[in-house]
Amino acid sequence: MSSITISDSEEAEVPDPSEPQKPQDQVAVSLLDKLRAPLRSELSRKRKIEKPSTTGNKRHKAGVTNTTDPKSITPAARVKEFPDECLAVRSGKLFCTACREEIALKKSTIKNHISCGDKHQKSKKRLQSKAAKERDLTELLTSYDKEVHPAGSSVSMEDRVYRAKVVEQFLYAGIPISKLDNLRNLLEENALRLTHSSHMMDYIPPLLKKEKQAVRQAIEGKNVSVCFDGTSRLGEALAIVIRYCSEWTIKQKLVRLSMLAKSLRGEEVAREVLSALSTELGIPSQKLLAFMRDCASVNNVAVTTLSVMYPSAMDIGCFSHTLNRVGEKFHVPTLDKFMKHWEQMFKHSHKSRLMWRERTGKAIVTYSATRWWSKWECVKQVLELFGDVPDFIKDLALSDTAPKSKEKLQHLLLTSTKELLLELAVTVDAGEPIVKATYKLEGDGPVALECYEVICSIKAAIQVSHLPNTYAIAKKLASPSMPENKLVDYAKSCVKPAYDYFEQKIDVDLRPVVDAFKAARLFLPTKVNNLKPDASTVNTLRAFKFFDNEETLKQLKSELPTYLALTEDVVEVDPLLWWKQNSNKVPFWADACRKVLLCQPSSASVERVFSLLNQFNSQQQAALEDYVELALMIRYNKSDSEQSVD
Repeated sequence: MSSITISDSEEAEVPDPSEPQKPQDQVAVSLLDKLRAPLRSELSRKRKIEKPSTTGNKRHKAGVTNTTDPKSITPAARVKEFPDECLAVRSGKLFCTACREEIALKKSTIKNHISCGDKHQKSKKRLQSKAAKERDLTELLTSYDKEVHPAGSSVSMEDRVYRAKVVEQFLYAGIPISKLDNLRNLLEENALRLTHSSHMMDYIPPLLKKEKQAVRQAIEGKNVSVCFDGTSRLGEALAIVIRYCSEWTIKQKLVRLSMLAKSLRGEEVAREVLSALSTELGIPSQKLLAFMRDCASVNNVAVTTLSVMYPSAMDIGCFSHTLNRVGEKFHVPTLDKFMKHWEQMFKHSHKSRLMWRERTGKAIVTYSATRWWSKWECVKQVLELFGDVPDFIKDLALSDTAPKSKEKLQHLLLTSTKELLLELAVTVDAGEPIVKATYKLEGDGPVALECYEVICSIKAAIQVSHLPNTYAIAKKLASPSMPENKLVDYAKSCVKPAYDYFEQKIDVDLRPVVDAFKAARLFLPTKVNNLKPDASTVNTLRAFKFFDNEETLKQLKSELPTYLALTEDVVEVDPLLWWKQNSNKVPFWADACRKVLLCQPSSASVERVFSLLNQFNSQQQAALEDYVELALMIRYNKSDSEQSVD
């Protein structure tokens, strides 16, 4: 650490006692001016405080009623005058319990509050929903008492309902229930009592039962599909998600999360799925239309076993997993070595991340093992900012930051620059259409209707072989001893194994599913007329196992002329919106479309469960299974992506 040196003249100088001394704060300011200030991170920036606009009409301060209230009317009289508007008397003032604010006694003010916009009406619905929820919790806890006879059942029902709501909200917010003890004084300000966090966890079993009952009621009588997968990244866990369609709203619900001691075998996976679908949810065999899962061998065995119970269910391997594996087949040995050391350097060194940002003005893109094509995103940034890489590594050497990674990266840059640049370029060029397709297919919407065209876009990209970065770098690196065409050939050879793998999977292994999604285009209002379908075209829907019967196909063929007439002038429209508006005109086609919408070409819905699980801190990861399962069900099922139309 540098020190402040004082000259001999300064040491010899003796202050005169008769002279006034400088205040200590002035001395400190003077010293601060001489010392070098540290470099602040972005997190130390000054917080922006939102301030009310000074323009427009002035509004009354919150909580202050109009001073010109009529003297001849009382708040109680106004409550009787507007009996259905959630008004009450609080501290002698008129109070809206729905909007949680005081209101002036003027009739015009009250009417304006009720009718202006939809705030009051939404607040009324929220209040009614709250009351209904409290009634449901009362019934739930009463029933639970009769079954289990838990300790604490002598506490007033009002307190117990409040405790259950607090537990539910903590889990939804991702806050460990053990933190509740620190907030207890605040949460008890409404005169409702809580108890110690260890006893608050006793409300988890009835709340978990309520969540599962809600899912069972929501899917009763409806067709569903199921997506399941396991993970070992966060300890062994198996997640099961169902998908169903309600009034042209696509919904996905987590129905089970099992915490396991070790990896499951195929028959064990099948048992867990069968238990969730049949025992807990009571789904009849004819109502389950599809299995979505990745193509791991354990899942293959599970689906084979489950097919005995659900013979009409279609087996759909995850296309997004398959496309991610395509990227793993790129033969880029130099790039693999470079990225290994590159990722390790930024993973373990905060200083290197800061230095990269200072040099490039960009935050480093980091690798995530839980994100498809995450490595490609890192490679893309390296290519785009490759001009800064050599100087950045020199900066690391000067500052003695990440010495081991720096030495290996320097060696690769000195000995294999051509190979590294070509492999970077061809990975970005060849990977881009596959990455876009992967992201497209992992959506929660009506992806089944567009899946075939997405796959065709990858085939077209492979056929066209548009590699702009590769050709540009090959041209720059070309020399008499290594002409441009040889450099391009080397780059293409790097991606050929990936292309071969893609063709094998799509044209052979996944061919039946690809044919089904090809037929699914018939349900796209904007595309069906371009396909010029006839009665024989409808037979291609047999690729979906649940359409493999003559009666269903006969009904679809009878409505085909009406369907084509309705879609003749449709150019651009949300397919869900179109089907909602026209389902009564072609009911057989609408019913068939609802079934197809349940078939997703991706198991991303389960991956999102694992992402939520990954957000748990160490306290929650060590919790019992029912705690983790309830927390994820509340968060996933209340915030799931529901694709719908208004």
